[in-house]
Amino acid sequence: MTSDFGRIHRRFHAHPKVTQAGLEAVGLWTVCNSYSRDQRTRGFISFLVAEGFDPTGAVAARLVEAKLWVRDDERGGYVFNDWLEWNGDEEPKSNAAKLVASIVKGHPSEVTQKLQGHVSDLLLEGTEWDVIRAALKMWLTKGNAPPKWLPLLVSDVLRQRQDGELVMALRQAFTTGTPAPLARFGLIFTTPDIPREVTGDAVGIFYRDAVREWVKAICKEKGIE
Repeated sequence: MTSDFGRIHRRFHAHPKVTQAGLEAVGLWTVCNSYSRDQRTRGFISFLVAEGFDPTGAVAARLVEAKLWVRDDERGGYVFNDWLEWNGDEEPKSNAAKLVASIVKGHPSEVTQKLQGHVSDLLLEGTEWDVIRAALKMWLTKGNAPPKWLPLLVSDVLRQRQDGELVMALRQAFTTGTPAPLARFGLIFTTPDIPREVTGDAVGIFYRDAVREWVKAICKEKGIE
């Protein structure tokens, strides 16, 4: 359960960053620390929220210069440096934050905040949870991939899913001798002319064999074995 209290080190008052920022900037840092804990923003402070306490942005700039905050223009705000190191008990509030927190662990708060922003956008676009979840897992395997790759990885997941569904439909069409499973992929079977000598039950066999040859041709064209 999330505590109502944030944490600062007992030597915070003597830290060079604090000395550099100055008392006014530390006041802004403290108030926004409280805001983030209350709203569970995982250390993210939007420009709008910051401007409510600092209309000119001059005080926030001192926090950035002292490296107590990191400016995040992509998301439109600031991120507390090392937020999760000191606030690891904070439970994510938004669906995007919960999804990222369930998969991405141990990464800097700046990275997870950017991932949350992309996840939020993807959810608003209607992207399915399991697709985003798969993309986040794929992102973890990409070494130093930046968070902005996430939408591209979602496209990869969707492409792989469609390819997998196509393979299954091809197999089904070949097994049953019926082209219907492939129609949703835009693959329409053209019924061949049936020779006059083909009659009775042989017509069905002729049609089935024609479908199977058609399926084989599609697999060859797409490199599917």
